[in-house]
Amino acid sequence: MQKMRTTITIIFLLATFLSFGQTKDKLKGKPTTLEETFIYLDNIFDDTSKYSFMNLPEDFATARLHFGFGMWMRNNWGLWRDSKLKHYFLDKGVYHPDNMSGIILTSYHRYLNNKPINLEGQIKKDKEYNNPECLNFLGHD
Repeated sequence: MQKMRTTITIIFLLATFLSFGQTKDKLKGKPTTLEETFIYLDNIFDDTSKYSFMNLPEDFATARLHFGFGMWMRNNWGLWRDSKLKHYFLDKGVYHPDNMSGIILTSYHRYLNNKPINLEGQIKKDKEYNNPECLNFLGHD
């Protein structure tokens, strides 16, 4: 089962990066809301990549893309800088670009699977995870 997941992940990542260069010019500008990110992602990923991503377990799928494609989103969609998408998340109480891209990937996975996005629940989970009291408990300053 682990070999199959690894193979699916590798195929997904290869298809994603190979198809990205062909579709990125179709859209102008950058997304400004979570809903707009779905439009951009639908245009970036081909059907095979979407299918592979949506059929992996949510946590596994989003974790696998966090450092590669997630970094691309953080850098290119201005989540580290002063972008409208960053302000969209700041207005909702999400303050770190890593968490913003994580919410985007989780939401896109749910969108593809016709599941409720539950943005409020994701934000609540993010705040609980990043609670300073929890970090102190874990031995962090």
